[in-house]
Amino acid sequence: MPRILVVDDEESICFSFSRILTDAGHEVMEALSYPMAQLLIATNEFDVALVDRILGNRNGMELIGHINENQPFCSTVLFSAYPSFESASEGFRHNLFAYLTKPVKKADLCTVVEKAVSTSRKRRLTRGLEMQLFQSPKQPCLFHGIVRNAVGLIRLTLPATIELQTRINRNCAYVLADPAQIQQVVMNLGLNALQAMGERPGTLGVTLEPLRGGEISNTPKRLEPGEFMKLTVSDTGCGMDEETRARIFAPFFSTRPRGAGAGMGLTMVQAIIENHGGALGVNSAPGKGSKFYFYLPLTEHD
Repeated sequence: MPRILVVDDEESICFSFSRILTDAGHEVMEALSYPMAQLLIATNEFDVALVDRILGNRNGMELIGHINENQPFCSTVLFSAYPSFESASEGFRHNLFAYLTKPVKKADLCTVVEKAVSTSRKRRLTRGLEMQLFQSPKQPCLFHGIVRNAVGLIRLTLPATIELQTRINRNCAYVLADPAQIQQVVMNLGLNALQAMGERPGTLGVTLEPLRGGEISNTPKRLEPGEFMKLTVSDTGCGMDEETRARIFAPFFSTRPRGAGAGMGLTMVQAIIENHGGALGVNSAPGKGSKFYFYLPLTEHD
């Protein structure tokens, strides 16, 4: 159950907000003063904090800063009977989720809190995945072996309408990697490609090739010249326009219908590749399919 903190030195406001949010299925704690809020923050974990801008002789913005420092996953909402551009600007510099004006309508309050809870939980999930990602052990691995295993698993999911074309260079090129994570990346890109083609006939391509000594500049992250392996996953699906292409690596962005998501998402794919010292890029246009490609640096192996 989402846990909400309501902070206001007016008891009637705390009672009103608490009743509305409790009826909406949230667990609510109230603080009538700045010190009481600090105590609750020190002893409880909250998804959302609703804070009045003026708390007696204290500024609610100070409390927002305190919450950000001590509970970075908590979404903060400031409300005030006397809103101003200056206070709104200050609030959003403190990573404020929303700024509400008193009197707050019941529907507006519930909508904002629901969205803030979702944001808070996504922050926690992303952080948990990042911690898991960066703690994973890496070892010298034959890259073509990882790709071959992933392609074998993708092949099991191919519909009869899709042709799989592979060109995998089998030279003895090692990368320093977590094999399970890289295999997940290849599979995720392959399944995304299948989803883009849907039930229409099409072609899924997987290409692995070495790049030695060249400068790589066609990715958002710049890589120093060196020796790399490049993997490309292509499809003949619907493609993407420029606006969609610019957003696909944003956390939790999806072009799929609500509830139809699968895999780790392109945000985590990009994070895994960059954590392995590589870079990820994409070429796509409406009606012309997509090509996702990533580079991993080679490593020496005895």
